Amino acid sequence: MFQNGLSTSPLATRCGAICIVGSMLGAPAHAQEGRAVVDAMLDAWTAVEVVSYDGHAYGGGGLANIMMDAKGPVTLARGDGDRWMWITQGTATRENQEVPVNFEFTVSEDRTGRWHWIDEDAKLKRVGRQPRSSRLMAAVNSLRPTTLTSQDGARAHFESAQSITLRDAANINGVEVDVVLLDFGTAKERWSIGREDRMPRRIEQITPLGPKVLDLNNLRLLDSIDDSVIEFAAPAGYAVNEGASSNRRDQLLRPTEVQVTDPKAWKAPDPTPKDPAPAFEFETADGGSLSSEDLKGKVVLLDFWGTWCIPCRKSSPVIQGMYGQYEDNDDVVFIAPAVREANRETPIEYWQEKGFSYTLALKGDQAAKDFEVEGYPTFIVINHRGEIEEKVRGFRPEITQEILEKALNRSIRMMEEAEG
Repeated sequence: MFQNGLSTSPLATRCGAICIVGSMLGAPAHAQEGRAVVDAMLDAWTAVEVVSYDGHAYGGGGLANIMMDAKGPVTLARGDGDRWMWITQGTATRENQEVPVNFEFTVSEDRTGRWHWIDEDAKLKRVGRQPRSSRLMAAVNSLRPTTLTSQDGARAHFESAQSITLRDAANINGVEVDVVLLDFGTAKERWSIGREDRMPRRIEQITPLGPKVLDLNNLRLLDSIDDSVIEFAAPAGYAVNEGASSNRRDQLLRPTEVQVTDPKAWKAPDPTPKDPAPAFEFETADGGSLSSEDLKGKVVLLDFWGTWCIPCRKSSPVIQGMYGQYEDNDDVVFIAPAVREANRETPIEYWQEKGFSYTLALKGDQAAKDFEVEGYPTFIVINHRGEIEEKVRGFRPEITQEILEKALNRSIRMMEEAEG
């Protein structure tokens, strides 16, 4: 499906900055320091216009029966500005007797930020906003090297590592690689980087339960890609549904949610059915407990996180800043359930060290499972009726904050309207 519209170039014509980087290294890659290998990869990635590979995302160790096993071809292409457009088509499975998974998917994001995906149940190709299925998004996101395509910049991520160590060389699916270990203090990553082209071949996020792994097999560098590949045609017998804009900023400014000059004149829109939030109970840092029963009638923000989660290091300070806007409102509660922690002391010490003041919750694993959290951080806003008002997976500065603030303010206004 991805072959039409792709233009492949010989390695010699694609070498460019990649070969320059290699010659600058001088000695073989295994003789260089880890940071030099990472810098070479980042320089090589900067030269990439289009990259295609067979992706395989899976969990190791204790994550083997928790993570979905996702497989499928992926094509990434530079779009406008810092945006990457991409397409992936594959399968996701999980042989877990409690929550088995088995589905196929075709999903893409075009240069304007619109999402294209196949809704098998409705026999539709949907175009517009991001799919709401957390399982589908978890599978799709697991197949992409989001660190390298982040609009925040990949270099900032690697520069935040406390140490970068070059380990033994290895062979990943027939490709000779240098293995680099990155230590971020509360989390670690292991990157296997091709010795010839300096492209990533395996990315591992190391967690207490085991590694989260992405293999990039049969990787090819391409010159160009036609937009029609990304905006794929609907299968025979499927209609096309042009939905709302996938740009969350546009969605947040739709007429029913615009700011009004007179708050008393605001009327809540007709409520649409929302999923009820599962019941939950957490242990608090002081040895007490906090449950959904205790919070009935309140607006709640749940911030599922972990000390091992690298994006959480960026998101938690932002949530702390948001908390400052609502901390005087007794009807709004911020809770940060810690997940996949080896002991209770580690998250408590981290929370105290950072000076965060919104509520830390311990042993959030069962709640994460009940809320179908499959990536971190994940934020969930629960309205006063006990319904899930908003669910956001991952963190993008400003955009994530705006989505959550809109959901919180919407929930507060609906609560005040209900109280008369």
